[in-house]
Amino acid sequence: MRLLYKIVIFISLVSILYSCKSDEELKNEANEFVNKFVNELLLKNYDYIEKVYPEFDGFGYWIPREFEISETIIESDESITVYGIYHKNKINSDQIKFNLIQENDSFKIRNTKGLSSYFNSSLYEYCNKKGYFNKSNISIDNDVDVSKVCKDKAFEFDFLIDKCLEDVFSNVHLNKQQSNLTIQFYSTYITGDVQILNNTAFDISSNQFNFFLHFYSQNKICKSKEISQFPPIHINPNSYFNYRVIYEENTCNSSKYNIEVKLNDREEFAKEVVEKLDYAESL
Repeated sequence: MRLLYKIVIFISLVSILYSCKSDEELKNEANEFVNKFVNELLLKNYDYIEKVYPEFDGFGYWIPREFEISETIIESDESITVYGIYHKNKINSDQIKFNLIQENDSFKIRNTKGLSSYFNSSLYEYCNKKGYFNKSNISIDNDVDVSKVCKDKAFEFDFLIDKCLEDVFSNVHLNKQQSNLTIQFYSTYITGDVQILNNTAFDISSNQFNFFLHFYSQNKICKSKEISQFPPIHINPNSYFNYRVIYEENTCNSSKYNIEVKLNDREEFAKEVVEKLDYAESL
């Protein structure tokens, strides 16, 4: 019996010895696991993804292209956090974090931050500014919680944006007193200046809106010209922008003109709404 007991103890010690991995080995294995997860995500292998990240189906996600690990940390609770950088498109990149727990000689993803498609969006910034992530059962450090809050507040934010767009469409207009288009050369050309007035507290730019100069004949639009330039048009709050028209053909014998503002990029304008949230909510 003593011999058998010694053999069992010896085998147990050997097993423990081989199962104890250095911090560097654990970090390398965690990095390999995360890289595999990202590759499977790119391939849309959802069977594997949901197996190792059970809460993954709770949110939409960015595709982490050109993913690179930047740092790996073993936490005090023995979980492992892997930080990385990925590219959303050819221009923009962002950070992402995976928190892993060990399970059956492998890993599972406990939570992530930065993978959710809501992360760093205007809606995310709105919810953060409003304090919606500060509740006791919600963590801004968890993509699942972030997605739930953003989904819940999406209608509220959309309603606010629509209200702000009404303000823009009503108060960004032609300043007739400072505009002086004239017809020249036997009514064949129109030249002069038009002034766009911004009577709102928003910064208005051609990244958010398109600006059109409409020409009228018998009270109907007979010709339109998009107002554009480089660098992009930017009109400060309660300010104006002057645009020069040089020999525009008067193909429809127009005698009247006006400005129209159309939304170009809702997300870009939404960022401005969050930036000027106090004004936006006062409308």
